[in-house]
Amino acid sequence: MIRSDGFVLADNLVALVLISLVVSLFCFGEQQLHSEMMHAKQELNLARMAKEASTQIDESHPSVSYTQDGYQIQASHHEVSIEQRHLCVFRVMKQ
Repeated sequence: MIRSDGFVLADNLVALVLISLVVSLFCFGEQQLHSEMMHAKQELNLARMAKEASTQIDESHPSVSYTQDGYQIQASHHEVSIEQRHLCVFRVMKQ
C-alpha cells in the first residue's frame, strides 16, 4: 500500500506534538518536585531552629530571643516563634 506524502506529514506532526507534550509535562513535574523539595527543606530547617531554641529555655532563662540566618527566633515556655522580615513563618504553641 502506498502512503501519500500528506498522510506521512500529518503522522509525523502528531508524533512531534505528542513528544513535545510529554517533554513539557516532564519538565513541569520536575520543576514542581524541586519546588516542593525546597519548601520541605525550609520547613525542616525552621523546625530544627525551633527545637534548638526550645532546648535553651530553663528556669534561669524563661525566654530566649536571637537572630540566626536572617530569622528572628523568640522562645518561651509557652511558644516558639520564628519571623523573617517581621512576618511569622513558623510558630508552635503549647496547649
